[in-house]
Amino acid sequence: MSLLELPLFDGVDAVDLADLADALRPRRLDAGEVLMAEGTAAEIFAIVESGEAVVHTSRDGDTFELARLGRGDIVGELGLLIDGTRTSSVAATSDLDVLVGDLDAFEALLAVPTVRSRLQLIVSRRLAVNARPVPIELRDGTTVLVRPLLPTDRERHHEAVWSASAETLRFRFFTSARPSRRILDYLIDIDYVDHFAWICLSTDDEGIGIIRYVQPRERPDEVEVAFGTDEGWQRRGIATMLLGAIGVAAEEAGYPELVGYYVNDNHGSEALFQKVGARFARSEPGVREARVAVDAAVALLGSSDAEALRATVADIVTAGGLALTDAGTPPDDAI
Repeated sequence: MSLLELPLFDGVDAVDLADLADALRPRRLDAGEVLMAEGTAAEIFAIVESGEAVVHTSRDGDTFELARLGRGDIVGELGLLIDGTRTSSVAATSDLDVLVGDLDAFEALLAVPTVRSRLQLIVSRRLAVNARPVPIELRDGTTVLVRPLLPTDRERHHEAVWSASAETLRFRFFTSARPSRRILDYLIDIDYVDHFAWICLSTDDEGIGIIRYVQPRERPDEVEVAFGTDEGWQRRGIATMLLGAIGVAAEEAGYPELVGYYVNDNHGSEALFQKVGARFARSEPGVREARVAVDAAVALLGSSDAEALRATVADIVTAGGLALTDAGTPPDDAI
């Protein structure tokens, strides 16, 4: 089968894939045969040509399924990127045909710009899914959990927006009208590099706040920040904590400044930006701009909370670099 027939390489010129094709070798596995074993060194990656496989891990004597693989899926790339030991296994669940490559083949794959950008998204999303929630104590002693926003949060996110009051919508979207599903899908389908978001959850798994940054294409050196807190959880320090959390993510991604916009009568946002020494300016009629130094935002957090969030986000927001020489600490569920 030609690489061009697989979704990962759709639209790529065959000439650009010549080195990669030469570096891959076909392998066939029977159902039940192991392709990658937990606890072994990460030395290969594989692309599924046909058949199916399962990714699973062992914890406390039990086996947990992490993912199902099918035609066109890539597996094992995280281990090569972070130079780690595999903490998950991959086994065929049917007759399985794969193309297997080593580190040289992986470098050939990364040399194809279109494929590299697609792999960036795959890697960032996998790392985000693998991230464990960070427990943070609010000023009133309540513990909340913070983790990256995931595609699986779609319905939770959409319902929260649709059920918000007119004032909350105006503060968040600068209009009281309900945003379209297309806009809401944009807010949930993030790449974790140029568009990153944290979600805050109660210990009962209730969504209580979201904050994000988006890198505007026309201004590549800065990121715009936007946030919202559930009306029943406001004035408890969640927005302050989340501004610190997004500061951590922006800092890891290399951005020195956050830019926020808010309507003139959103006194809560203004007070929060004042707390971090923002520089204010008029943006457009009825809207103000606040510029915040990233280190000032991070300073809103206790040092232990900042470090815990930094450990969670570091690999995710830098995955776009895909630099094999910048290996970090592997996430617990890397495959």
